[in-house]
Amino acid sequence: MKVISKFAQMEFKFGEAERGRTIFESILSNYPKRTDLWSVYLDMELRDIQDAQIPRYLLFHYLIFSLGLIFYFFILEIYLND
Repeated sequence: MKVISKFAQMEFKFGEAERGRTIFESILSNYPKRTDLWSVYLDMELRDIQDAQIPRYLLFHYLIFSLGLIFYFFILEIYLND
Protein backbone atom coordinates (compact mmCIF):
# COMPACT_ATOMS: atom_id res chain seq x y z
CA MET A 1 0.00 0.00 0.00
CA LYS A 2 2.78 2.45 0.90
CA VAL A 3 4.62 1.81 -2.35
CA ILE A 4 1.54 2.42 -4.47
CA SER A 5 0.76 5.60 -2.54
CA LYS A 6 4.33 6.87 -2.98
CA PHE A 7 4.16 6.09 -6.70
CA ALA A 8 0.94 8.10 -7.00
CA GLN A 9 2.60 11.00 -5.16
CA MET A 10 5.56 10.85 -7.54
CA GLU A 11 3.18 10.92 -10.50
CA PHE A 12 1.59 14.07 -9.10
CA LYS A 13 4.94 15.79 -8.63
CA PHE A 14 7.01 14.63 -11.58
CA GLY A 15 4.69 12.88 -14.01
CA GLU A 16 1.12 13.36 -15.03
CA ALA A 17 -1.23 14.53 -12.30
CA GLU A 18 -4.14 12.75 -13.96
CA ARG A 19 -2.37 9.41 -13.67
CA GLY A 20 -1.69 10.14 -9.98
CA ARG A 21 -5.37 10.88 -9.49
CA THR A 22 -6.32 7.61 -11.14
CA ILE A 23 -3.97 5.64 -8.89
CA PHE A 24 -5.28 7.34 -5.75
CA GLU A 25 -8.89 6.81 -6.80
CA SER A 26 -8.31 3.10 -7.39
CA ILE A 27 -6.60 2.73 -4.00
CA LEU A 28 -9.39 4.62 -2.24
CA SER A 29 -12.10 2.63 -3.96
CA ASN A 30 -10.57 -0.50 -2.41
CA TYR A 31 -9.81 1.08 0.99
CA PRO A 32 -12.35 3.90 1.48
CA LYS A 33 -11.81 4.26 5.23
CA ARG A 34 -8.06 4.88 5.10
CA THR A 35 -7.92 8.47 6.31
CA ASP A 36 -4.17 8.65 5.82
CA LEU A 37 -4.59 8.01 2.10
CA TRP A 38 -7.45 10.50 1.86
CA SER A 39 -5.33 13.18 3.51
CA VAL A 40 -2.35 12.53 1.22
CA TYR A 41 -4.62 12.67 -1.82
CA LEU A 42 -6.21 15.91 -0.68
CA ASP A 43 -2.80 17.45 0.04
CA MET A 44 -1.58 16.53 -3.44
CA GLU A 45 -4.68 18.06 -5.01
CA LEU A 46 -4.38 21.26 -2.98
CA ARG A 47 -0.74 21.66 -4.03
CA ASP A 48 -1.58 21.08 -7.69
CA ILE A 49 -4.60 23.34 -8.03
CA GLN A 50 -5.19 23.99 -11.70
CA ASP A 51 -8.91 23.52 -11.52
CA ALA A 52 -10.68 24.65 -8.34
CA GLN A 53 -13.46 22.13 -8.90
CA ILE A 54 -11.25 19.10 -8.19
CA PRO A 55 -10.57 19.81 -4.47
CA ARG A 56 -14.23 20.76 -4.02
CA TYR A 57 -15.25 17.50 -5.63
CA LEU A 58 -12.92 15.60 -3.29
CA LEU A 59 -14.33 17.30 -0.21
CA PHE A 60 -17.84 16.47 -1.35
CA HIS A 61 -16.74 12.92 -2.10
CA TYR A 62 -15.34 12.61 1.44
CA LEU A 63 -18.63 13.72 2.92
CA ILE A 64 -20.48 10.99 1.07
CA PHE A 65 -18.44 8.35 2.85
CA SER A 66 -19.35 7.96 6.49
CA LEU A 67 -15.85 8.07 7.92
CA GLY A 68 -16.66 9.39 11.35
CA LEU A 69 -16.72 12.67 13.17
CA ILE A 70 -12.97 12.91 13.74
CA PHE A 71 -12.29 12.70 10.03
CA TYR A 72 -14.83 15.44 9.30
CA PHE A 73 -13.04 17.76 11.73
CA PHE A 74 -9.73 16.86 10.11
CA ILE A 75 -11.02 17.70 6.61
CA LEU A 76 -12.70 20.88 7.81
CA GLU A 77 -9.44 22.01 9.43
CA ILE A 78 -7.49 21.41 6.21
CA TYR A 79 -10.12 23.18 4.13
CA LEU A 80 -10.30 26.23 6.40
CA ASN A 81 -6.52 26.58 6.71
CA ASP A 82 -5.88 26.59 2.95
